[in-house]
Amino acid sequence: MQTLEFSVSARDLGGNACDPLERFRFECLTSALRSAAPVVDGQIVPLEVRTSERQGKSVLVVRAEASVKAMLGLRDNVLSGEFDLAMAKKLGKDAPLSLIANRTNFAEEYEQSVLGLDDLTAHQSEKLQECDIRGDVHLKAPAGAGKTFVALHHVLDVLSRSSGVVLFVSRSLALSNFAASWIGKRVQDPERRLTFERLHFLSEPFDGVLRAVATGRRVCLRPVDLETSHLSYALVVVDEAHHVYSDPAIRAQVEAHVASTTQRFLLSDISQSLGRDIAYPEKLNEVELSEVVRCSKRIVAGAMAFQLGGEEKLLTRCHHESTGPPLKSFLFDVPVSDPDCFGAYAEHTLRALDHVLETFPGLHLHNRLAIAVPNAAFLEGFREVLSHALCERFNHRRFRLVDAATASADLGAASGKQCADKDFLHKDQHHRSVDVEGWDDDDEWLVYDTIREFDGLERLMVICVGLDSVIGAKVDGGENTNAVELETRSMLYRAVTRAHLLVLVVNEFLRGGWLEFLGSVRLRDDETFDSSAELQRSEATAVEEVVMTELSNDVLSVAKVENLDLEGQALNIITSRVAALREQGRELDDAIHLTLKKWRFSLEQSVSALRKAANKLSPAADEDEVRACQ
Repeated sequence: MQTLEFSVSARDLGGNACDPLERFRFECLTSALRSAAPVVDGQIVPLEVRTSERQGKSVLVVRAEASVKAMLGLRDNVLSGEFDLAMAKKLGKDAPLSLIANRTNFAEEYEQSVLGLDDLTAHQSEKLQECDIRGDVHLKAPAGAGKTFVALHHVLDVLSRSSGVVLFVSRSLALSNFAASWIGKRVQDPERRLTFERLHFLSEPFDGVLRAVATGRRVCLRPVDLETSHLSYALVVVDEAHHVYSDPAIRAQVEAHVASTTQRFLLSDISQSLGRDIAYPEKLNEVELSEVVRCSKRIVAGAMAFQLGGEEKLLTRCHHESTGPPLKSFLFDVPVSDPDCFGAYAEHTLRALDHVLETFPGLHLHNRLAIAVPNAAFLEGFREVLSHALCERFNHRRFRLVDAATASADLGAASGKQCADKDFLHKDQHHRSVDVEGWDDDDEWLVYDTIREFDGLERLMVICVGLDSVIGAKVDGGENTNAVELETRSMLYRAVTRAHLLVLVVNEFLRGGWLEFLGSVRLRDDETFDSSAELQRSEATAVEEVVMTELSNDVLSVAKVENLDLEGQALNIITSRVAALREQGRELDDAIHLTLKKWRFSLEQSVSALRKAANKLSPAADEDEVRACQ
């Protein structure tokens, strides 16, 4: 049996805190509370209610004592908002107030349950067994399925049962820091030091191999001292391989570390890449994870709006049954007086943060909340404005903006209070970090970085800032921005799936943007969430159709000039091939002309073969019959 207490407060119709006992009798309030209790295994979760006082107003204190399964049901009901909806229904639509359950304790418990998944789930274990340890592996999965988690278990196993050296490759330093800290937390000194000596890392700028060094409560990556040119790695793990292998130069650098005896272990998610055609190594044993373990069901449904994969993406499912709070958006019109938009973005980012603090009162946000922005220019331009606004609005809280690499280097508790070691502050060319000297345990780190630096990482909550763009927009003299559309879809999907529990979107309103186009994915807080309905409503092919529309139009324009008639499946095939060439670095015109040339050649070969076949069947066949066969 488990026991948990949480408070329920009241707000009037204007949203102001009020005393519920001034409007309703205690018995009536108790009845509303108990009516909201979920039914688990045919039994209503029992709730005991008493009153307390906070800031001169009465609050209701609810005590639940039930089985672990029943408590999980109660937790998910409160976090999803269904508990509040049930209380409102019981009080009636004309009630002068609303009752709000405090979600803070439940959020902390949810975080502990997610981060406490130290053992592989049955699904993950089954899939890891499918990975042939004698050959190269390509593990594919949606975001939140635990690809990195599965791979790190394999890394730990290789390091513990052999003397081999492992290379972990990632595009970002932050993800390498996370991998090092994950291993470091599970191996104690002196074994940790010996393990780190056999665990190497390669990340941007990909100009040298690094190894982990524990500095107090943090991990730091330093250049490897020994000569690595002839080092044979037992295992090379490439995380976010869809990004690494999309770049021919980076691909070559990674492959230079692969020997004939090296096992490759690639991790990828097609929906986090810009498209489908990536030049992966040959003869990879493909294994797929389809079970999301770290995101709530609402986040899974929201992410599917931006996910590639056709109907197959509807197979994505949650390991748990947590619905989670609704996705919250803060869209605004840019004022004329703020041409760079940063002032408006700061104002509405603070609104999003206010929502978090109101939803989870008293929750310490240290290393729990991420603020993801689109690119380095936005990151630098917005940083000072946002930092100043945070100090002005929340002068009673010590919020600090910290980059993802710094936040991921922790060797302590995942979300506890940490103080950076001064030894860690020494930086070389491989490090990018804020100066945290003088900060203490009262500071709350808000992880602030580009979505690129968050790849492979997760936080309890994520605020997505400025990630939208207009579909079909033109830039730089009218050139079509199909690549921008691909990148925007990818960024939105990646940002949404960085969150375990809550996603908030802050963006200027863009007519014709992705957020407007996909507004039919309704994740509202005024109605009960239906997981299966939302997954079907996300329309499995909608995003892919939009992604390819502009490129198809470009293909048709060139084909018309070349008197080549394209439609249906032929157009789809050619467009996909053009997209593959574009991702390999070809200019748009070159990619289209090369693809159409090959297509015309294939048609001519087919027509010739048909003529020969027709002549063999009937040498006297009429030419019209041959044309009909074409």
